[in-house]
Formats: sequence, C-alpha cells, structure tokens
Amino acid sequence: MKRNIFFLIPLLILLSNSATAKPALILISPNGGEELISGTTLMIKWNYEDSTNSDKNVILVLYKNGVKFITISESASNTGSFMWTIPIETPPGNKYRIRIRSREELSLNDFSDRDFSILKNKKN
Repeated sequence: MKRNIFFLIPLLILLSNSATAKPALILISPNGGEELISGTTLMIKWNYEDSTNSDKNVILVLYKNGVKFITISESASNTGSFMWTIPIETPPGNKYRIRIRSREELSLNDFSDRDFSILKNKKN
C-alpha cells in the first residue's frame, strides 16, 4: 500500500498545478524575420490558453519602430488566427511588430519576438 502512495503524490501535484494554470496569450506569427508585402494577405496566428473561457476576443495592433502604427482589429474572435490584408499604403520598412492583447484581461498580451519587414508591392 505504501508503494502506491508514492505513485499518487506526483499525479496529485500535476493535477493541482494544471488546475491553477494561469491564462497565456502567445503570438505565433509573424514573430520576426519575415518579409511581408503590402497589399497581400497574412494569417496572424496565436495561442490563447485560458481554461476559464476560450471565447474571449483579442485586439491586434501593428507597431512600427516601437510606436503604435495602426489597429489591425479591435475585436478579433479567439480562433487562433486572423486573416489580415496589409494596407497597400503601409510604408516599406523593417522595424514592424504585431501586438496581440486580450480585450477582457489587459495583462494578457504578447508582441512579435523580433522585427519583421513590410516591402512595397511592386504591382501597384
């Protein structure tokens, strides 16, 4: 009987830790180094881990040189992805990042880990 208790203790610790896991919002892509083209469509991807409510919406914002440039979406559904057409008038540059933030829990947010580039669309 004592032997079975030693197997149960790690299981109980694991279950208690998973029950108290804090929500997390993680931007997957673009996450840095990409070369995007204005006027094309990009799939922004993220993970939103929240055991209490997965129906929460997110805000997506484009930053240039560390400053808010445009709001991509004020309230994107928490599906894990969002199709965004990069505005054709977006100036070319290599200091862009995306920020994702929960609408309900302001402390839940993430940025692209590194800068990415937006290039001019040569078709326009």
